[in-house]
Amino acid sequence: MIETYESALAYIHSRPRIKKEATQKRINQLLKLLGNPQKDLKVIHIVGTNGKGSVVAYLNELFQGIDFQVGEFTSPFMINFNERIRINGNSISNEDLVKLIQKIKPLVDKIDKEKPEMGPSEFELITAMMYLYFASKNVDIALVEAGIGGQSDSTNVNDNAVMTIITTIGMDHMKILGNNIKLIANDKVGMMRSKIPTIVGAIPDEVKSIIYQRGVVVNSPIYKINDNFYFKQLDKNKFNFRNDSLVISKIETSMLGNFEMEDAAVAIEAFWVFVEQHLTFKKQDVIRNIKSRIKLTNWIGRMELISNSPVTIIDGAHNVPAITQLLNSLMQLNYDTIYLVMAIFADKQYDKMVEIVQKTSNVKLTLTRFNQNGTRLSADFSDNNQYRADFIKDWKQAIIANQIESSSKKHSVLVITGSLLFISEVRNFLLKQNLNK
Repeated sequence: MIETYESALAYIHSRPRIKKEATQKRINQLLKLLGNPQKDLKVIHIVGTNGKGSVVAYLNELFQGIDFQVGEFTSPFMINFNERIRINGNSISNEDLVKLIQKIKPLVDKIDKEKPEMGPSEFELITAMMYLYFASKNVDIALVEAGIGGQSDSTNVNDNAVMTIITTIGMDHMKILGNNIKLIANDKVGMMRSKIPTIVGAIPDEVKSIIYQRGVVVNSPIYKINDNFYFKQLDKNKFNFRNDSLVISKIETSMLGNFEMEDAAVAIEAFWVFVEQHLTFKKQDVIRNIKSRIKLTNWIGRMELISNSPVTIIDGAHNVPAITQLLNSLMQLNYDTIYLVMAIFADKQYDKMVEIVQKTSNVKLTLTRFNQNGTRLSADFSDNNQYRADFIKDWKQAIIANQIESSSKKHSVLVITGSLLFISEVRNFLLKQNLNK
């Protein structure tokens, strides 16, 4: 019998990380045994290569602004496991997490014994926990971020979906989703639902037709950025937004970067479409809510200003599209020198990411490593001749060395980026540094 939080976590992490067959059979079986809690929820599904977490964060604030109780399901976590399942920004308590496992584990044990091939993976187990928890708390809306892909993802179940959001589509998780952008797009659009609207962020032109064709097949109205809604950056933290019904000027965001404004615009459009279809609010009240709540939104680990001495930004740019966005945003901040420390999982396109960084003339790059997560290894950048960048094996020493250099140079910024697990460790390290200053 699971009695403690630690044993509950250990049980969750003991489940297989990935199962051989990508299918919804296992999660559907488990949800059925739990009474199909997902059917009692209004769900907005968020899929995409990057930007999912930021869009969830903006939507959480927007819905709380109209007194909704909002469930958020995101991954991975930045500080502790519980933050993957939140209501109104508050992580599930240790006690509630234990209760969920106490209810679910006997069912999983029975499945493992009778049909081992139907035993849920770790992510499938967490997904079932999320649906059961949100249903028990009667949330008004559940913001459900996909794990990987769309069609093949464990969150793609028979729930009461009211909207799908596709944030971006880029090259990532190729071993699972396919080795070209069209295969990846075909999997992402599998989350689109019949007669349910789909909001689409910035996507490559070559996959646009895939989304629209899927929209025709499932009769899903599509609202795409730069076709149906627009944003215009004014300065580093202000932008305008417009669609056929709204014109909102000088929206402020506390999150840096032009890609954050893009994510905010996607969230605003999604919120407006939901309000139009399900609620009755005066337009001026909606606009007032949008302007106030976007300004309040924060998402840790995304263009997060973590220190002013020296100026230090952390960002979980863990794939090629994300590192490209990060560099574009940094260019707009007009620093003379960017000291960039990067560590990446070895199963990412790390060579290409390094190549992209090195094309930016005012970046001084330091490569490093971090502790592996299970069987996933950190990329080995120790061959200086290959990477033409400084390599410091100990990531803490890499950061300290760059802090010293950045502190001595005016108009410079220190940016630490790479895999999200790395950024989580870095954030804790820097916050402890700040406390000791």
